[in-house]
Amino acid sequence: MPGSAKEALVLGWKKDRSKEFMTLASPVMDALYGTAMKLTRNEEVARDLVQDSYLKAFKYFDTFERGTNFKAWMFRIMTRLFYDSYNERKRNAAMFSSFDDVTINATADPDSRSGAGERRLLAQELQQALDQLPADFRLPLVLCDVHEFSYQEIAEIMECPIGTVMSRLFRARKRMKEIILNMNQTDEATTTKSGQIIPF
Repeated sequence: MPGSAKEALVLGWKKDRSKEFMTLASPVMDALYGTAMKLTRNEEVARDLVQDSYLKAFKYFDTFERGTNFKAWMFRIMTRLFYDSYNERKRNAAMFSSFDDVTINATADPDSRSGAGERRLLAQELQQALDQLPADFRLPLVLCDVHEFSYQEIAEIMECPIGTVMSRLFRARKRMKEIILNMNQTDEATTTKSGQIIPF
């Protein structure tokens, strides 16, 4: 094959490959960036993490098995990069600073001030409880409850057995309830104490 024809063939293959990759990759960019923000708590670092994830994904796009979950594949790449780039101390300080993406179903009228206030209060409690979870519990909880990945997909992303995912989710939710209950009891005790009449 002449050199010019071979070069044209390679360029055409690269163009088709790039088009296929972007068709799959573009729809998951927002989800990746949202999770990257929870992981890093820094816009610039989050952008770098997402960019590095896309570069690595494109480099190894030939290894992606067509017909499988591309979003889970991208999350697995980003998770690996994050865990490779940050030590445990930095991860514990940075991961999941907010729980804003969680949808809270309030019984009150969503347009009412009281309903909005209740939702904000509940969101704050969830955020505080989430921040107190170990990193290995926070990641599967967000992947499951925010991004709605299946247990099998989370196991593939975290590269651990599905039983480990289920165990961590169970323990994470149990611990979340305990933390929120403890916070509510503390608030009630503080309110009661502040309402007492202190004799002079």
